[in-house]
Amino acid sequence: MASYKSYLEFKPTVPEMSMDEEFKKHSGGDDKMDASELSRALSALFQKEGTQSQFGVEACRSMLAMMDRDKSGYLNVSEFKQMMKEIDVWKKAFVAFDSDRSGFIDSYELSKVFKTIGFELSRQVLLSIVTRYGGKARRMGLEDFIHCCCRIVVMYGEFSKYKMKDKPDVAQLGLEEWMSITMHY
Repeated sequence: MASYKSYLEFKPTVPEMSMDEEFKKHSGGDDKMDASELSRALSALFQKEGTQSQFGVEACRSMLAMMDRDKSGYLNVSEFKQMMKEIDVWKKAFVAFDSDRSGFIDSYELSKVFKTIGFELSRQVLLSIVTRYGGKARRMGLEDFIHCCCRIVVMYGEFSKYKMKDKPDVAQLGLEEWMSITMHY
């Protein structure tokens, strides 16, 4: 497994000011955003852009876990803005690889889109992704794609914390660490 790399061609274009306003509008006035508030914020933001994606709370929990550096269970405004930049890049890649403009990426396009945004994934991992997120049609919508990208980022990050120095493709952790990681993300 290769490490998570920076994006190759898609650059974020999320305006900073509008993200401050969106955070304030959806965070409930306490300067922190939970998964339910994030779900409403993302759904509203994507609707403004003309995308009809509704982001469920479970997908938002994964997004929150990806950005929640202090594991507080909430996003602050800077974490929210960074997350929106990541999502913007992933959305652009999704649209670019949705060649038939169906609103879905099929399993044949997945390998290319993941590689373009910096995820070097084996055939076995891609098959697991298609099985989990692709359904019978073996294709992913935007919400599932973004949810999957969040999980990949987190898993690369967690793996790198536990990888062995002499074996870079092997991680060593105990049951307690494994349970904590998998329950949080």
